[in-house]
Amino acid sequence: MINQLNNKNIVFIGMPSVGKSYFGRKISKKYNLHYVDCDILMEHKYGKKLGEILKELGNIKFCEFEEKTICNIFFQNTIISPGGSVVYSSKIMNHLKNLNSIFIYLYLDINLLKKRLGNLKKRGVIIKHGMTFQNLFNEREILYEKYSDFKIDCTNKTEINIMNNIHKIIFNQSKL
Repeated sequence: MINQLNNKNIVFIGMPSVGKSYFGRKISKKYNLHYVDCDILMEHKYGKKLGEILKELGNIKFCEFEEKTICNIFFQNTIISPGGSVVYSSKIMNHLKNLNSIFIYLYLDINLLKKRLGNLKKRGVIIKHGMTFQNLFNEREILYEKYSDFKIDCTNKTEINIMNNIHKIIFNQSKL
């Protein structure tokens, strides 16, 4: 059992509903590691649910609030699950990278994501006016690929298979 990550963080990135928070919590419990869900952190700081924050602030101010919130966290040996929009901010991504983070991109087929997501606005998903879900997926996929150190395709995979893939990444990286 790994009790620490040699002062590294594991950051799960990917589209909303792909399982960043779910697997973040599971891995943190399995290895007894600190866990931070950045969406919950933002909700606590603002005092409202993510969808309400987005509705009040709009896309630009929401992203600024997200950037300010995440760029003020300083952790080691932590599993971090940020929102799907963090890749829009190079400042956030560089901050997390400078915290000695390993980025794991959890990928899921767009059709499965559509079924899981439901109402994007209520969920608090940043999407530009007039943009389709396909456009959003394509735009973000490029950014997730850019920032990721590892990619796990979760499409048609069991939870055990995904957990084993995450374990392999953590186990190999913790020996560095």
